[in-house]
Amino acid sequence: MASAIEVPCGIPAVATPTMASTSPKFAFIASQRDWVIYFLVSVKERVTRLSQYTGDLNPLVQVKGFDTFNFTASQANRDCAIFALVSFTFMTVQNYKIFINNVQIIITEKKLESNSNKIKEVKQVDELINLIFRGIPTSIKTVYCITNDIKSDFKKFKSKFKIIKAAGGIVMNENHQLLLIKRLGKWDLPKGKIEKGEDTRLAALREVHEECGVNFIGIRNKNCTTYHMYILKGQWVIKVTYWFNMIAWGDNPLVPQLEEDITEVRWVDKSFIETDDFDTYDTLKDIFKELKFK
Repeated sequence: MASAIEVPCGIPAVATPTMASTSPKFAFIASQRDWVIYFLVSVKERVTRLSQYTGDLNPLVQVKGFDTFNFTASQANRDCAIFALVSFTFMTVQNYKIFINNVQIIITEKKLESNSNKIKEVKQVDELINLIFRGIPTSIKTVYCITNDIKSDFKKFKSKFKIIKAAGGIVMNENHQLLLIKRLGKWDLPKGKIEKGEDTRLAALREVHEECGVNFIGIRNKNCTTYHMYILKGQWVIKVTYWFNMIAWGDNPLVPQLEEDITEVRWVDKSFIETDDFDTYDTLKDIFKELKFK
């Protein structure tokens, strides 16, 4: 039996993993307590430290062999291990899409080429902000804000509203099935509010675990960021949600978090989200459209 590894701050190694297929199994538990730890993430022999953390702690749990990546656990006990894989992607932003109920607002540098009476065009971000406060006519389904400086104008736009940040997971299992939750009668992806001082990646992992009961999950990379607006206590709010592509191992039973109005959790195939009666939120439709199941 392995012995605990001494590391700074006196945190012992929690487990020594062995592999069965691609699912991690734990051969030894040195402590029954849960630890949220500071950790290093190894990606194809390149090691990246999560910059907000300090200290050179040895990894508590590491799993090798899934698609050539190595995962290091950020939280572990006898029955649960949550992994994070850091990936950096550089993208050129061409537009921002914000949803208000069934209306989409697009802030873009592209010239609008449409004469539809369901589309409204505004030339300045101040005009867009005033339109939201006045109320967008029910006949309008899309509002375009054409800008010459998209990053600066989007920053200005956000500064006029309260920001709530959330994080969530687009989770696939070993059978290439997608994890869905049913919340308030609509199919949704697991997500939740980022706690004060919490790392975005860890927040996404925590929310998937809490809302679905999934015990072995790992982040592969970032997918996208979505924005939607609503009125909370008389004040307009922009909810910013950071989405991460994740993988899940094992066949643990799924458990919906009832206190969060989640009534069902299930693994689904591609055909499930392609049916005409698949009812979901507008903010997620682009994610589902681009999702690859294999």
